[in-house]
Amino acid sequence: MKVLSVEDSRINQTIITERLLMRGYEVVQAFDGNEAIDLLNTESGIDLALLDIGLPYKNGIEIAQYMKNSEQLNAIPIIFVSAHATTEYRNKAAEIGVEDFFSKPIDFKTLFSRIGEILP
Repeated sequence: MKVLSVEDSRINQTIITERLLMRGYEVVQAFDGNEAIDLLNTESGIDLALLDIGLPYKNGIEIAQYMKNSEQLNAIPIIFVSAHATTEYRNKAAEIGVEDFFSKPIDFKTLFSRIGEILP
């Protein structure tokens, strides 16, 4: 299974990527919104997107909206992983139709349990 991890913090990206790799996932990394959009349009076989909200250029909300409005990308499940865990952002995520929202610091046990429910 291939996961797109979009996180602008190099430290957080490393931690998330290492945890995903240890679980056997293939990981594609993006460090800003523009890079995420480029990868979504060029990288085949992405099964899940983990999106931070506070990103340079395009934020996670904009990326999720782009994905949900795209015929080619709208079936990819999205999980937000963000320190921006306000009610406003959680409501916006639900409105867009993302699968889940995890606040930082990440509870990886719960996150991987949820990923296991989403991905076959």
